[in-house]
Amino acid sequence: MEASEADLRRLCERRLDDLELLIIYLDGVIFGEHHVLVAVGVDEKEVKHVLGIAAGASENQAVAKGLLDHGCVIFLSVER
Repeated sequence: MEASEADLRRLCERRLDDLELLIIYLDGVIFGEHHVLVAVGVDEKEVKHVLGIAAGASENQAVAKGLLDHGCVIFLSVER
């Protein structure tokens, strides 16, 4: 459990400004009884990068908006 928390912290604290993303999308994933929404970016080489995660179903607008507004995605530069 502690290793998972450390991995999640590293995921959300890493810098994303060097990524050249062409696409950002949200995908719902189910792990057992848990619904998780994942923000994924795809770069010019078609490599997928996990940008953030949040607990909640993909149909939940508040979860999706929260992930984009306050999740790891906020560290992306839109100037490029």
